[in-house]
Amino acid sequence: KLRWGYSWPTQLCPPGTGTAAGTMQFLGELTPPAGNADELVSFFQPPSPEEIRKGCHGGHVRPWTWSMSVSSMDSVISFAEPNACGPEEVSLKHLSAASPAALVGCSTDYRLLQTGWALADAVLLTGAVLRAERTLVCAPRDHDIVTAAASLRPRRPRPTPLQVVVSAKCDFLARDFQPPVDLIWRPQVAPDTCSPSDGPSTYVLTTPPTFAALRAAGTLAALPAHVCVVEIAEQSPGLIDFRKALSYLRKRLHVELLDVSGGGQVIGELVQLKLLDEVRLTIAGQLCGAMNAAGEPRPNLFSFRSCGPGARRRQVFTPTTAPLLHYIGIRSIRPGASGRSHHIFVRSALEYRHDVEACDEDAAASD
Repeated sequence: KLRWGYSWPTQLCPPGTGTAAGTMQFLGELTPPAGNADELVSFFQPPSPEEIRKGCHGGHVRPWTWSMSVSSMDSVISFAEPNACGPEEVSLKHLSAASPAALVGCSTDYRLLQTGWALADAVLLTGAVLRAERTLVCAPRDHDIVTAAASLRPRRPRPTPLQVVVSAKCDFLARDFQPPVDLIWRPQVAPDTCSPSDGPSTYVLTTPPTFAALRAAGTLAALPAHVCVVEIAEQSPGLIDFRKALSYLRKRLHVELLDVSGGGQVIGELVQLKLLDEVRLTIAGQLCGAMNAAGEPRPNLFSFRSCGPGARRRQVFTPTTAPLLHYIGIRSIRPGASGRSHHIFVRSALEYRHDVEACDEDAAASD
């Protein structure tokens, strides 16, 4: 029996998903050229409304949380070269003009990304992602996806996802930060289909020292009304406690479903703290290699760093404590005239076997 009470392998999916029998097709092909909206939303169907409303997952009151990433077959998420654009080269987007198979795969990956945003109540990013992207764009653009998602969750807390940025430094909030970051979130669909609710649409979660510094400098008072900065307790100096951050999102902002579009460090942190429920991954058919041209390690999908007070002890997984991934569904795009397909789309659930408290205690003892 797995965490949802279903037996492997025929019924491995959240309650209420898939067919009337309670199962979701495990293997399948998406309709070319980029999957129709019903297929995509069905593939990413959230758990049952009862499970969502319960709001307590793994012993913590928090949203149901998934990560959405693209990586190479060897789990690299960025080439980390001076002229590279992060995940775009990993996803093979740079080959789209010359390769129909790459174009179809990248288009499907982006539509799946939009599907996650359309179903989520909030999208969590990091300061590093915002500095690289320079703007908040985590909102669905395709009307058919928005419509299909709205029919699945007609009573969601808000029609469009909140933009949540987690940053210990918040340097991008400074007026003289160059190049400037656009924190003005705009819905990417027609107002009659999807419009923001009243109140802030962007939340920046930061540490108490940074919050105090921003207030003393007058930065908070100068922010537009739709941007709200919130102080979250630290897990260790300079590191936000994600347990408290996700609890804040659930209790105060009524976020039931959370999409994490951050990098490998954030995903690794959530895994260490047993806060991630699903891994949704596009695997691009290439091998990037572990090191860049300068001999530095390339970012990978799960970057596990120190955990616990003092952040001195690294979480070490053993054969008996390593988290297990249970595959819920796997999708591909039917090869076209070229007979080639470069992308696989995977949805999996996490089963945790390690003890977070033991890691915290060992780290505290090392201070």
